[in-house]
Amino acid sequence: MAYDRFMAICNPLLYYVILSKRVCFQLVAGSSLCACVNATVHTCTEFSLSFGHFTVLNNFFCNIRPLQEISCSDFCINKRVHFLFAVIETIGTIFTILISYTYIIFAILRIRSTTGRPKAFSTCASHLTFISFLYGTLIFTYLRPLSGSSVDWEKMVAVSDTLVIPMMNPPIYSLRNKEVKGALRRTIHQKIIPRCM
Repeated sequence: MAYDRFMAICNPLLYYVILSKRVCFQLVAGSSLCACVNATVHTCTEFSLSFGHFTVLNNFFCNIRPLQEISCSDFCINKRVHFLFAVIETIGTIFTILISYTYIIFAILRIRSTTGRPKAFSTCASHLTFISFLYGTLIFTYLRPLSGSSVDWEKMVAVSDTLVIPMMNPPIYSLRNKEVKGALRRTIHQKIIPRCM
């Protein structure tokens, strides 16, 4: 998304040439390959753990951290491997997004039109809003020490990460569309306002 915004704002005339179907496929394939490597490493390291009789997780879903906490074996190496992968993935993607948006901000500031700047900033605002919520919970979940936080707080972050953030995605992106806004207004006026009268 950051690269897409970068191309749309910094090189609008070359957008369809540079972001061809082939390039989009390569971007998706690269992201999927990184996700598969990440999942394979985490799965293999978790299979090396042994578990005793206590098999109840104190969380809403089976994540790496709660699974390690009920393990009977020493998971120091697993913890380091997971932390290293989290740092590489999180810092790498945040760094890429920040570089893209630095170029975007400089390109927007060079726009002379008074209507062009707000439109360009609004194009990026929804993506930055979503990214800040997503990475906030990811950093809390995966880039913090194992001890020192309450289980209730971890459960709240887990719910936010798995339910709230994906539910925010459609409104953040679709409510910028004029047709969606118009349809929402018509629905509210037809269904809700007549009941109140």
